[in-house]
Amino acid sequence: MPPPPPQSFTGQARVTFGDKQFTAALEQSCPGSLRLAFSGLSELEGMEMRLEGGTAIVRYGDMELSMPTPALPQAGFAGLLNEALRQLAQPTEESVKRVTGGWEIKGTVEGMAYTARVDMEGMLRSLHMPGAALKVDIS
Repeated sequence: MPPPPPQSFTGQARVTFGDKQFTAALEQSCPGSLRLAFSGLSELEGMEMRLEGGTAIVRYGDMELSMPTPALPQAGFAGLLNEALRQLAQPTEESVKRVTGGWEIKGTVEGMAYTARVDMEGMLRSLHMPGAALKVDIS
Protein backbone atom coordinates (compact mmCIF):
# COMPACT_ATOMS: atom_id res chain seq x y z
CA MET A 1 0.00 0.00 0.00
CA PRO A 2 1.23 3.52 -0.73
CA PRO A 3 2.08 5.81 2.15
CA PRO A 4 -0.74 8.12 3.19
CA PRO A 5 -0.84 11.27 1.07
CA PRO A 6 0.37 14.51 2.63
CA GLN A 7 -2.36 16.30 4.59
CA SER A 8 -1.32 19.53 2.91
CA PHE A 9 0.57 20.20 -0.31
CA THR A 10 1.13 22.68 -3.12
CA GLY A 11 1.74 21.89 -6.76
CA GLN A 12 1.36 22.99 -10.33
CA ALA A 13 -1.24 21.11 -12.40
CA ARG A 14 -1.34 20.85 -16.18
CA VAL A 15 -4.99 20.17 -16.94
CA THR A 16 -6.73 18.90 -20.06
CA PHE A 17 -10.52 19.01 -19.67
CA GLY A 18 -12.40 18.26 -22.85
CA ASP A 19 -10.79 20.38 -25.56
CA LYS A 20 -9.39 22.96 -23.07
CA GLN A 21 -5.84 23.01 -21.72
CA PHE A 22 -4.67 25.22 -18.86
CA THR A 23 -2.62 25.25 -15.69
CA ALA A 24 -3.67 25.63 -12.10
CA ALA A 25 -1.64 26.28 -8.99
CA LEU A 26 -2.96 23.83 -6.37
CA GLU A 27 -2.94 24.17 -2.62
CA GLN A 28 -4.53 21.70 -0.22
CA SER A 29 -4.43 22.89 3.38
CA CYS A 30 -6.26 19.78 4.66
CA PRO A 31 -8.15 16.90 3.01
CA GLY A 32 -11.34 18.18 1.38
CA SER A 33 -10.07 21.75 1.09
CA LEU A 34 -8.54 22.66 -2.26
CA ARG A 35 -7.53 26.05 -3.67
CA LEU A 36 -6.85 26.53 -7.38
CA ALA A 37 -5.49 29.59 -9.20
CA PHE A 38 -5.92 29.34 -12.98
CA SER A 39 -3.76 30.49 -15.88
CA GLY A 40 -3.12 29.63 -19.50
CA LEU A 41 -6.73 29.95 -20.72
CA SER A 42 -8.24 33.38 -21.31
CA GLU A 43 -11.65 32.43 -19.86
CA LEU A 44 -10.05 31.37 -16.58
CA GLU A 45 -7.06 33.73 -16.36
CA GLY A 46 -6.92 35.36 -12.92
CA MET A 47 -9.74 33.25 -11.47
CA GLU A 48 -9.30 31.53 -8.13
CA MET A 49 -11.47 28.79 -6.69
CA ARG A 50 -11.66 27.26 -3.24
CA LEU A 51 -13.46 23.99 -2.66
CA GLU A 52 -14.55 23.34 0.90
CA GLY A 53 -16.62 20.16 1.13
CA GLY A 54 -19.43 20.61 -1.41
CA THR A 55 -19.09 24.38 -1.67
CA ALA A 56 -17.16 26.27 -4.34
CA ILE A 57 -16.04 29.82 -3.70
CA VAL A 58 -14.96 31.54 -6.90
CA ARG A 59 -13.06 34.82 -6.90
CA TYR A 60 -12.44 36.86 -10.03
CA GLY A 61 -11.15 40.39 -9.56
CA ASP A 62 -13.43 42.11 -7.02
CA MET A 63 -16.23 39.57 -7.38
CA GLU A 64 -16.75 36.55 -5.15
CA LEU A 65 -19.42 33.92 -5.56
CA SER A 66 -20.21 30.97 -3.31
CA MET A 67 -22.35 28.03 -4.44
CA PRO A 68 -22.57 24.23 -4.45
CA THR A 69 -19.78 22.71 -6.54
CA PRO A 70 -22.07 21.08 -9.18
CA ALA A 71 -23.56 24.50 -10.00
CA LEU A 72 -20.29 25.54 -11.69
CA PRO A 73 -20.12 23.65 -15.00
CA GLN A 74 -16.74 24.99 -16.11
CA ALA A 75 -15.32 23.95 -12.73
CA GLY A 76 -16.57 20.39 -12.84
CA PHE A 77 -13.02 19.14 -13.10
CA ALA A 78 -12.12 20.77 -9.77
CA GLY A 79 -14.85 18.90 -7.90
CA LEU A 80 -13.79 15.64 -9.57
CA LEU A 81 -10.16 16.29 -8.61
CA ASN A 82 -11.10 17.20 -5.03
CA GLU A 83 -13.18 14.02 -4.60
CA ALA A 84 -10.43 11.86 -6.09
CA LEU A 85 -7.93 13.42 -3.65
CA ARG A 86 -10.29 12.59 -0.78
CA GLN A 87 -10.58 8.97 -1.97
CA LEU A 88 -6.82 8.62 -2.48
CA ALA A 89 -6.33 9.32 1.22
CA GLN A 90 -7.92 5.92 1.98
CA PRO A 91 -7.38 3.54 -0.94
CA THR A 92 -8.60 -0.02 -0.73
CA GLU A 93 -6.02 -2.77 -1.11
CA GLU A 94 -7.69 -4.15 -4.25
CA SER A 95 -7.55 -0.72 -5.94
CA VAL A 96 -3.75 -0.36 -5.61
CA LYS A 97 -1.06 -1.76 -7.89
CA ARG A 98 2.69 -1.20 -7.42
CA VAL A 99 4.34 0.37 -10.50
CA THR A 100 7.75 1.84 -11.23
CA GLY A 101 8.24 4.95 -9.10
CA GLY A 102 5.14 4.53 -6.96
CA TRP A 103 1.60 3.18 -7.19
CA GLU A 104 -1.34 3.16 -9.55
CA ILE A 105 -4.72 3.53 -7.87
CA LYS A 106 -8.07 2.98 -9.56
CA GLY A 107 -11.35 4.40 -8.34
CA THR A 108 -14.65 5.96 -9.35
CA VAL A 109 -16.01 9.48 -8.88
CA GLU A 110 -19.61 10.27 -9.82
CA GLY A 111 -19.82 7.03 -11.81
CA MET A 112 -16.65 7.76 -13.80
CA ALA A 113 -13.59 5.53 -13.48
CA TYR A 114 -10.19 7.09 -12.89
CA THR A 115 -6.60 5.97 -12.72
CA ALA A 116 -4.23 7.90 -10.47
CA ARG A 117 -0.45 7.68 -10.17
CA VAL A 118 1.00 8.34 -6.73
CA ASP A 119 4.74 8.72 -6.06
CA MET A 120 6.80 7.03 -3.34
CA GLU A 121 5.86 9.77 -0.83
CA GLY A 122 2.12 9.37 -1.47
CA MET A 123 1.82 12.54 -3.56
CA LEU A 124 -0.63 12.50 -6.47
CA ARG A 125 1.27 12.96 -9.74
CA SER A 126 -1.43 12.25 -12.32
CA LEU A 127 -5.12 11.61 -12.62
CA HIS A 128 -6.80 10.31 -15.78
CA MET A 129 -10.60 10.12 -15.98
CA PRO A 130 -11.58 9.25 -19.57
CA GLY A 131 -15.34 9.47 -18.90
CA ALA A 132 -14.95 13.14 -17.97
CA ALA A 133 -12.31 13.83 -20.67
CA LEU A 134 -10.05 14.87 -17.77
CA LYS A 135 -6.28 14.50 -17.48
CA VAL A 136 -4.28 16.19 -14.73
CA ASP A 137 -0.48 16.05 -14.33
CA ILE A 138 0.92 17.52 -11.12
CA SER A 139 4.48 18.67 -10.45
